[in-house]
Amino acid sequence: EGAAARGAASRDAAREELQRCGAELLEAQEHTQTALAIAERHANERDDALRTAAELRAALERVRGKEEAERRALAARAETAEAAAA
Repeated sequence: EGAAARGAASRDAAREELQRCGAELLEAQEHTQTALAIAERHANERDDALRTAAELRAALERVRGKEEAERRALAARAETAEAAAA
């Protein structure tokens, strides 16, 4: 009877440990899923920010191009006016 009781106690302890390990594993999986969701959201936010930066950079280049064209046109008009005045 003593050996059977010890065996049953050992089995019960092992079962409890297995249940604890299973619960810890489920919790770790939940944490991993949460972390993956956060990482995906951050990646999406980064991609959106990079896309916006690229759009703003392109808009700035267009504005700079227009500004340069206007500057050249004004310079040409000034030269024409100076030549006509001379």
